[in-house]
Amino acid sequence: MVIVLSMEKVEKTGVYQPISLLQVLPFDGVVRDVIYDYIPYIKGVESPIIDTWVLQRLRYLYQLQLAHLVYPSATHTRFNHSLGVMHVAYRFMSQLLSRIEVLKNKLPREQTKVFLNKPKEILVATRIAGLLHDIGHGPFSHSFDKYVLKNRSYLGYVVGNHEVLGYIIYRDYLRDHIMKVIKNYGGLDAEFVAELLDEAMKPPHGMRGFTDLEKKGLLSLADYYVPHPDKQAHRLVRMVVRDFLYPADIVDYLVRDSYFTKAPIGVINMDWLIIQTYIVSHESILQPAISSKALDDLVRMLNARRFMYKNVYLHPVNIAFDETMGILLKCDAMREFIASVIDKMLEGELHYYKALTDYSIYGMLHRWSIEEDLDKYCSNVGSEARKALQSLFEYRKPKWKKLIRLEFDKEEARHLFTKGIGMDFMEIIEKRIRKELAHKFRSKGVRERDFKLLAQVIDPYPSSAKEISEYIYIARTIGDRAIDFTVKHLDEFTKEYGIRGEALFTLYIDREKYEKIDDDDLKRMIDYAVTIINEALGKAEEKKMPETA
Repeated sequence: MVIVLSMEKVEKTGVYQPISLLQVLPFDGVVRDVIYDYIPYIKGVESPIIDTWVLQRLRYLYQLQLAHLVYPSATHTRFNHSLGVMHVAYRFMSQLLSRIEVLKNKLPREQTKVFLNKPKEILVATRIAGLLHDIGHGPFSHSFDKYVLKNRSYLGYVVGNHEVLGYIIYRDYLRDHIMKVIKNYGGLDAEFVAELLDEAMKPPHGMRGFTDLEKKGLLSLADYYVPHPDKQAHRLVRMVVRDFLYPADIVDYLVRDSYFTKAPIGVINMDWLIIQTYIVSHESILQPAISSKALDDLVRMLNARRFMYKNVYLHPVNIAFDETMGILLKCDAMREFIASVIDKMLEGELHYYKALTDYSIYGMLHRWSIEEDLDKYCSNVGSEARKALQSLFEYRKPKWKKLIRLEFDKEEARHLFTKGIGMDFMEIIEKRIRKELAHKFRSKGVRERDFKLLAQVIDPYPSSAKEISEYIYIARTIGDRAIDFTVKHLDEFTKEYGIRGEALFTLYIDREKYEKIDDDDLKRMIDYAVTIINEALGKAEEKKMPETA
């Protein structure tokens, strides 16, 4: 993919594009990248940030966790992705600043002055926010969120997710370092850059009910992000990087992950999406608005996202490997090690996080794999630990074998994914499937513990898109300006354009048991499970007693 770095006015169409990069920021370094060919950077500002343990640690975190066991070439890292997000976010913000420049005489001064007075600070903050957006990820990324950071029984408290840890690392370590770097560089308002980064890095306010760190005195109400009408630049930086329908984070990971997995998602016309994003003023707030000319490209991107979730991120074998790693993360020795690191971090020793990477955990597990006696590490897990190690390092077969995956429209299964009661429903469904299959096929040697039902939802649009605004702004454009716009709720928009959410139900069986069961019995197992799931969704045919006329 070739990305044009230097853009100028296109005379024939009258469309304004970002002005030449070298006219905006003094780039004096370049990184070769497989997606964008070249990513320019500012040595005096970005090198001292990249050359910290916080960013260098990302070299040792795979972008796609355990997906390299399914897609062998998917060995790219969070570091690669972070550089890409920095680059795309900069290009996106450059475009928006150009749009604001065009509108400077048509909008109230109080709405545009910060963008016109501090464009370099806004661009620098946008780039740095792109670099830092993933710094809180633990080993195996989202699996670490699931098994460790969200699990009270693991640490004794709930951290929440990687965004919470990333914010603490930024607030308590990187912020002062960045301020010093920018002050030493000169020519920039370091305080304003830090203010922009503060708002970009905060966990969303919705996280407040999902972490115990406020009770531990490590977070306060002020540490959660809430949009404020007086902080328009702060809001736009956050939207461009992460909380938007097509932010730099999502655009980069879709293109990058597709490239390294070779998953055929078609063309994501990133250039066109950026170029066709305008600025409109609605209720005294500047909003990014997509031109109606680019709606087809946006729809393609959202459908590509759904495809990647179904076929890569939530690939049945990939999920089975995540579950396999979950077994090993539960080992007493592993839990004690990880908990000690997180505890040290939250006591202020943030550099301890260097010890937690994919590489370090793999190294520990490799050492365990040659031990004859695993009880000193995994006595609480038993023989499952040995099987899990073998499945990762010897024959690449996860413990769980997929029997069937069922796909439904998200709306049909909404009641099963409602917080609280939905979890109860899912537990009941899984228990019923386990119990009935174990009862009907007990003669085949299966037990309830030999089955696992996992359910996932693919939303029609990223949940982060609603963190700041639940609406999409669609502009009617002529030349370099939007002449009017419409506002639609994201749910209305996705429904109108046929972008649907999906609910996935995947039934697994223990691989050892699977290999001992003939095809006819496997088909019967699947039929029983499908019937139960359909009943839970209200899709089963009603059985009536036959009546005479």
